[in-house]
Amino acid sequence: MLDLEVPSLPSSAETSDPISVPSVARSSAAVDAPETGATFVLSPGARVVFTGALSRERAEWAQTIAEAGFTTGSVTKNCAVLVAADPATQSGKAKTAAKHGIPIVTEAEFVRVFEAYVAGIAA
Repeated sequence: MLDLEVPSLPSSAETSDPISVPSVARSSAAVDAPETGATFVLSPGARVVFTGALSRERAEWAQTIAEAGFTTGSVTKNCAVLVAADPATQSGKAKTAAKHGIPIVTEAEFVRVFEAYVAGIAA
């Protein structure tokens, strides 16, 4: 399990900024999931799918990525990335992702790329 402290995200009614995504504070504790080294690119409208028990509830992730202009749902051949609690999982989502060549990454890896993407839009 990843040890991340995640502040709550303000609702759209609380902010006029459409991409008001808080920074995620990382704990200095060791992360159980190994880095995958997989690379992926986030672009406007990208589909990001989640599997497994992550540090944030799936509904919270869905809201956060929707505010950044991404979609979620099931794995399709057009997914940008599958974020997995265990990147070695053999879940149905992981099998479909592997079949389509979609990178499977840890939550920590996704957070780094996602934060960089959001920072780039805000700049």
